[in-house]
Amino acid sequence: MLQRYSIVTFFDKAVNVDQRTRDSKKESALMASKCIVLFLNESYKDKVNGSNSSDTCVREWKHVRSLIEKGAKLILVAVNQAGTTSLTSPSEWTGPLQVLQTHSPHLCLEAPEDFVGSQFESWCEELAKHIKAITDEEE
Repeated sequence: MLQRYSIVTFFDKAVNVDQRTRDSKKESALMASKCIVLFLNESYKDKVNGSNSSDTCVREWKHVRSLIEKGAKLILVAVNQAGTTSLTSPSEWTGPLQVLQTHSPHLCLEAPEDFVGSQFESWCEELAKHIKAITDEEE
């Protein structure tokens, strides 16, 4: 959907290759990014804060964290699920995600758990505007 707004995207789920190749492609994509959009839900937060260093989310977070610390632009999209606390408040986070307390995202957006039709399209349009504004600052 974001490609409609001339935004190049990379989703690691779309890469149908072995784990080593996937990690390499993900790292290359992250390194080339002007802006990282991180979709955060309770499951991702729990995995990043967990002890399984071989988990894909943990490895991905290590790349993202490194880039954030080097000044990468970050948009955090909090996908709040029913019965959970808001994920748009980094001051309440623990574990590795605490780095966002000192390296704040450029923007925290909330996304509903389920998107349908025009609601999804208008949300993508809003996200695209924010991405363009952040990446245009770089040029």
